Amino acid sequence: MVVGPVVATSLEYAAAMIAYWIGSHAGQFMRLDIPQDCALSRWLDEIGLLRVDAVAAMVTDSHDSHDVENPMHRFALCSQAFG
Repeated sequence: MVVGPVVATSLEYAAAMIAYWIGSHAGQFMRLDIPQDCALSRWLDEIGLLRVDAVAAMVTDSHDSHDVENPMHRFALCSQAFG
């Protein structure tokens, strides 16, 4: 089970969406790829989602997804292979 992509206006909304999917598939293998600097990292550690690796997300341009004109932020990737 892959959780992502997760795009939300806040960390709280992103965590709520992820918590729904984790709760809906309790006891099953879950994969969640997050950007290295993602604020969700600490929360995921706190809820016990085991970190097994760290990857770098690659982009084709330097567009900042956290600009003030765009209230949506990327919290989890579809797959680290897709970015």
